[in-house]
Amino acid sequence: MTGDILKIMYITAKKTYSTLSFDNGEKLVVSANYPKEKNLSAFSEIDFEQCLSENLTFHLQFGMDSALNYLSYCDRTEEQIRSFLKKKNIPNEIIEAIMLKLKSYHYADDERYATLYTESAKLSTKGKRLIAAKLKQKGIDDDTIITALEHYSENDERSSAQEWIDRQYRSLSQYPPSLRKEKIMKQLIAKGYPHALIVDILQSYDDDNSEYNAYYEKLIDKKLLLLKAKGLSEQIIKQKLMAHFRPKGAPSELICERIQKILH
Repeated sequence: MTGDILKIMYITAKKTYSTLSFDNGEKLVVSANYPKEKNLSAFSEIDFEQCLSENLTFHLQFGMDSALNYLSYCDRTEEQIRSFLKKKNIPNEIIEAIMLKLKSYHYADDERYATLYTESAKLSTKGKRLIAAKLKQKGIDDDTIITALEHYSENDERSSAQEWIDRQYRSLSQYPPSLRKEKIMKQLIAKGYPHALIVDILQSYDDDNSEYNAYYEKLIDKKLLLLKAKGLSEQIIKQKLMAHFRPKGAPSELICERIQKILH
């Protein structure tokens, strides 16, 4: 925007900087004293290129300090740092200069970030698909994601899923095996594990639901009474109960028994 003359619509003053908002919708951060030194106020006109030039040193220092403070809390991706600096209204060319310096110090390193994120995600039992999706959301490119996931082998993923299933199978012991598997399947899919892998592991777990008749009985009775209250015929009630509870592992004999007891 060389030579552009822009009108300042308003000035936001902070302790260490000020922000100029222009009539074209753009904003620019400047040193705290700059508006006073240049006698600027709302509706003042200014040469944008000259303003950039006069605040170059400030932009570099302010941007670097902001970036380092942002990085002090946790590791960030390059895209996250750029986005953060843009929100600070720092010019794009200054942002790129800052990024080069941060990379030279290894403060901005997407390969390192992706590797560390993958290792952490493995420990918190996340599947490769979810890890890849999360890294993509954070602005990591596909090649870097693929390289990071090379540290997460198929055996590692299987072991991670197996360990998580073992814990969940015990904690969900109040549910019949078929319902436990249904819940675990949904949870592991959400955690990014492949469907085929989950099915394969779950096949080794017991499917005997016979000792859980008392559990199913309460659920069947509750739903049966709701359907009865709607005035549905016995045949329709049976169809709906079978469709709802058979996939969950309830025996057909139990469903028929509860219908007979409650409707007759």
